[in-house]
Formats: sequence, C-alpha cells, structure tokens
Amino acid sequence: GDTYLAGALWLNEHAPVGALVWIDPPGVEATMGMYRGLGILRPDIMTTAGASIPAEADYAVFQNKVTEFSDASRRLLASRRPAATIELEGVPLLFIFDLSGEEEIR
Repeated sequence: GDTYLAGALWLNEHAPVGALVWIDPPGVEATMGMYRGLGILRPDIMTTAGASIPAEADYAVFQNKVTEFSDASRRLLASRRPAATIELEGVPLLFIFDLSGEEEIR
C-alpha cells in the first residue's frame, strides 16, 4: 500500500472538498483510511471500494499491478487517460482517474 501515499498527497492537492475516491483492490481502502486518520489524507476525502465503481465516485485510484486489476480497473485503463500517474524512474506505480462526467466506464 505504500504506492498509495503519493496518491493521497495528489488527491489532497487536486480533489474537491468532499470527493469520493474508489480504491482498487478493496483491501487497500484500509491504507487510505489509515492515511486519513494520520492526517496525511484530507479528512473530507472519502474512500470506497468494491467490484464496481459507484456512480457518485469522483476519482478511481489503483496501483499498476496487473494481477490485482479488477474488471473496472481494466476498463478504465483501456478507455481513459489517467489524470495522474505516479512513477518511479519512469515506471508507472499508481493511476488516478478523474471520473467526473464519465458514466459509461462504471
């Protein structure tokens, strides 16, 4: 879950107040909750997880680990460009997608 730290910092800077962020895989949502509890992730940014992306989600965040991609993650990668890609030495580690107005990928 360490790759999600940079994602939390990006969300702090770019997400509107009260944003809802879908996290994949679901178990990593606990990491983002820990970041919120530690004051790393803004307290108004809420997270959710699950097999599908909720219609009200503003962002989707997941790491570049093919073995953990859900169908929803695969659809995003195939059809959209990330709003941000967290990289290390040119290798993408984490993708952040802005979902505002993007209903068909859900």
